[in-house]
Amino acid sequence: MDIGKLTQYLSGMSRALATGDSEAPRHFPFVAISRQTGAGGHSLAEAILREMEKKADSDLFRGWQMFDEEICRKISANPKLKVLMDSLLAEKFRTGMEDLLTHAIAGVSSQDEVIGEIFRMFRDVARVGKCVLVGRGAASLLRRHPRGVFVRVIAPIEARTARMTIRLNADRETALTHIQQQDTDRTRLVRRYFDQDVGDPLLYDCVWNTGNVPIEVVARAVVALVEERARNASPIGL
Repeated sequence: MDIGKLTQYLSGMSRALATGDSEAPRHFPFVAISRQTGAGGHSLAEAILREMEKKADSDLFRGWQMFDEEICRKISANPKLKVLMDSLLAEKFRTGMEDLLTHAIAGVSSQDEVIGEIFRMFRDVARVGKCVLVGRGAASLLRRHPRGVFVRVIAPIEARTARMTIRLNADRETALTHIQQQDTDRTRLVRRYFDQDVGDPLLYDCVWNTGNVPIEVVARAVVALVEERARNASPIGL
């Protein structure tokens, strides 16, 4: 999904929900993926969408979208915010002092402002559903929503390092450093905004080791959970 389609999606859904339009879309399940760096979270999101395309004759599985980098581009296009796009895409987390210095020197918006806008977008799309949200605290933010399917993917460090050397076109040491830094930043974000341990398995409906289980198998299991949520979830606000 490009930024234009994302803007249309958000605007259309927000208008329908705000006006109580009788033609407003039904509330469908959504999926939120938390992942260790290199464990295949983005690949899982894509695999989930492929599995849903196979079931597109059902309204439940028609029209799903993935939200990851598109959210970052939407944030960067917001005239009220000034962000460092590279930092946003890499999910870099700044400490309080680092945030103050970056704000003073680079003139960028505070981390709280930017994260708050990301969370607002996550709430908007999750309220309607039919979306796969990747990272950026989505699972912690939305975990009490009954239509959410919350997944964490992990893998042994060697498997993750091998993936990242290919993705970054880098040597093993560089890939390992990248993994450690990004995992630290993701851990800090969840701790800072939710006072939770991102690695706590009780935050999720399921935790999958993609070093042992193929991503396609995980995707099929997640789709089955989506069906279960659609059958059994009760209405609730966000």
